[in-house]
Amino acid sequence: MNGNPIRKKMGRPQIEKPKAKFLRTRVTDEEYENVMTYADEHSMSQSELVLGAIKKCYPECFK
Repeated sequence: MNGNPIRKKMGRPQIEKPKAKFLRTRVTDEEYENVMTYADEHSMSQSELVLGAIKKCYPECFK
């Protein structure tokens, strides 16, 4: 190995369950504003808001 120690890979650490899939939906201007306002007022991202709503409505899917 030419005397060089093996270095660990640099960058972000691997996560256990990576989120690589995307969901898209079409909404009206009013629905969009409602979502953005709620998320902003509660310091949430759009993803956190949508996933939280899904988990609340369908808890059996997230056991």
